[in-house]
Amino acid sequence: MNPRPHPNLQEVRADPLPAAVKAEGLRFSYPDGTEVLRGIDLTIEQGESVAVIGPNGAGKSTLLLHLNGILIGTGNLRVLGLEPRGKDLRTIRSKVGIVFQDPEDQLFLTSVSRDVAFGPNNMGLDAGEVARRVKEALAAVGMAGSEDRAAHHLSFGEKKRIATATVLAMRPEVLVLDEPSANLDPKARRRLIDILLALPVTKIVATHDLPVAYELCDRVLILDRGTIVADGPVETVLFDEDLLAAHDLQLPYAFEKLPARSRRARGAASAAAVSGALPARATPGGQSPTG
Repeated sequence: MNPRPHPNLQEVRADPLPAAVKAEGLRFSYPDGTEVLRGIDLTIEQGESVAVIGPNGAGKSTLLLHLNGILIGTGNLRVLGLEPRGKDLRTIRSKVGIVFQDPEDQLFLTSVSRDVAFGPNNMGLDAGEVARRVKEALAAVGMAGSEDRAAHHLSFGEKKRIATATVLAMRPEVLVLDEPSANLDPKARRRLIDILLALPVTKIVATHDLPVAYELCDRVLILDRGTIVADGPVETVLFDEDLLAAHDLQLPYAFEKLPARSRRARGAASAAAVSGALPARATPGGQSPTG
């Protein structure tokens, strides 16, 4: 007969993390009746980096806007275990940050520091904590020292980085990016990719820039006419020429395949470059994530 355990010695079990995104039968139509999402079934686990690609009008941006409740469709959608609507909406918007394609949509105050502080201020944080978050976020995107600059005096690439900082200052658990490399020159594009590789959060990236998807993500979804038509490892999806062609997609001519280990090494180097800029995110067991 096994002895009964002492009542104070209870087995400790870590609760499984909820999926970053879990959608079942998600549908959405605009007021004119155009159906854009047609029964999306999707699970993205925490810690994944996932690219969403597809032709124009496929529903990529519409899907992203559901993830923090900007748009609300029918079906079931949970983000970090919560519904992005009603009583959970405020919590979701503090945990899911969206960086829009046009940075002008996120930069509207008189200085960079005020733009980056906007979200933390709305969270009700004290002035000291807001200042710390502004400093951390600007350092993470390589824009330390730009606090007093006006956003309209920045280059487009700098505006993209500041827009990213406005989201990082919220310390999101899920970072959602809509066409992050659009309209960037090669140097600004390279710098933004390195910054994003270094961020230790779940990333969901909608893009037409397939090499960016390859560098940033380990998994790719193809969305076409409101449905997910392919979902798999980045190497499998992006190097299937017939699959890409069937959905009006194509890798650039002479694109050179970069091994996953090289992408991770580049990300590690980028992380070292911004070491200390952002606080480590604790796991439920109290340990910082590694990878």
